[in-house]
Amino acid sequence: MVYGSRCSHLPTAPQCSQWLREHWSIENRVFGVLDVTYGEDRNPARGISVALSQLRCISLNIMRRLGYRYVPDGHRAAAALPERGLAWLRSV
Repeated sequence: MVYGSRCSHLPTAPQCSQWLREHWSIENRVFGVLDVTYGEDRNPARGISVALSQLRCISLNIMRRLGYRYVPDGHRAAAALPERGLAWLRSV
């Protein structure tokens, strides 16, 4: 991503709009899901928060890779058959 302060010219309105859409697209697809599904913003664990965040990201990526549009659906599928969840982890 290129910001206006680094450009030799000022960005146009459509360029600014595109940059904002790209930013919020990432925010909504990744960080919004992690916060809603895992409550990351409410997590009081300070010392292990980085490790937990990494595990949550891995879980999110596994669910998406397997075609689950909604992460809770993937969690329910893994919880219904724990062997399935373990097989998913081994496949990564």
